[in-house]
Amino acid sequence: MAGHGNTGRGRNIALCCAHWSDSSTVHAWTWMKQYLLKRETMFGQGTRLDPSDHLIIVHVGKGGEKERWKMGGPLIPDLETCLESFPHTIEDLAGSIQGNIREFLDRAKIDIVVFGNRYPQSVLKALSLVSVRDWVKQHVNTPYIIIRPEAVRNVRMRFGSGPETSAESVVSPGGTFPPPRRIAIAYPTLAIGRALLQMARERVLQPSDTIDIVHVFPRDDADNPMKEVMKGTLKLMRAMTLQKAGSNEVSELDSINFGASELEGFNVNLNVILKGERKSQLSQYLETEKIELLIIGARSSNALQKTLSGGSTSSHLIDNGACPVMVIPYVAMGITEEDEGYGSPDASSPTMPLSPSYAAPTGQRSEIARQSFQVQQQAVSDVVMRLQQQLLERDRTIAELRSQLAALQEAQRTT
Repeated sequence: MAGHGNTGRGRNIALCCAHWSDSSTVHAWTWMKQYLLKRETMFGQGTRLDPSDHLIIVHVGKGGEKERWKMGGPLIPDLETCLESFPHTIEDLAGSIQGNIREFLDRAKIDIVVFGNRYPQSVLKALSLVSVRDWVKQHVNTPYIIIRPEAVRNVRMRFGSGPETSAESVVSPGGTFPPPRRIAIAYPTLAIGRALLQMARERVLQPSDTIDIVHVFPRDDADNPMKEVMKGTLKLMRAMTLQKAGSNEVSELDSINFGASELEGFNVNLNVILKGERKSQLSQYLETEKIELLIIGARSSNALQKTLSGGSTSSHLIDNGACPVMVIPYVAMGITEEDEGYGSPDASSPTMPLSPSYAAPTGQRSEIARQSFQVQQQAVSDVVMRLQQQLLERDRTIAELRSQLAALQEAQRTT
């Protein structure tokens, strides 16, 4: 179930860009240099890329650009000047990115691929997409990071606060490269959490990092009439498919020491518990705790699935999070739908199968189906009744408030 990792061969890290001087590439490269690539100190000669890291620059622009895409601009020198201390190879996928990006990443055994947050409209139009994120989620099964300027243009990322900052003017944190980082790993289920921790340890984490292991529990809401219905439906489905309840779900007891053995030897903050809606809680946590990198898993999804689910947590955090997000697709970790467990989708709202998977013996199916229909009918009736009661109570409250307002207005007129 675990990913293939990079044990024994170092890391292969790719940066995709259309034009080296584009501001999105400037931010992506500067962040990589400061916070992802390992560097070794050369006596009296500054630093250079650590031999254990292999840097690949992937050009995804037009085939007729030749060498022009490497040119510098007001924000950054040309590619060869910037990468003088960073031995690298260049892969040109011009004209065939949609068909070849996944094949290239797999063939080159890329461990992490980094993208800027925007590409020329000609590239996106050719892919029939409106955003880089959509393209990446559809075509990339490799762990990826999409660098949004707003997520790195701040003090703790060593970027200036102006509209743009030259990559070469960024002050190095000094000491080790990358410097000590504050990293959060957010997991939805135990199986996915273990796989995330292993991948993070193999591909990202350094001994100097501080790592928060985060789980978001739904907030207790006694007034939510759907809560008990969802619980009952979940129990029924487990009974119908003869599955063990809770075998992969996270309890507060489970979370206490989760990750202690997997990240032994690291500086780890265990049992970071958030309660509420997953997207908003993680967004707030990244901001208030000054997290510098979030690591999260995600399943592949098409446009219809994203629309029905309200959009995934990973997509929301890529677009709105206060720091860069490293997304590890479930397929890269070897996670299957069976491994995920119920109630563990990347989407913000739990998704349930539209029809049960009839794993029960044949003779029991008709009875189970009948019971399922009765339970569903009763559940719907109960929800309708409770909602009607809540509406009546709110109508009474509104009527009372209006009466009080009218009395105050009348008193105001008479005085």
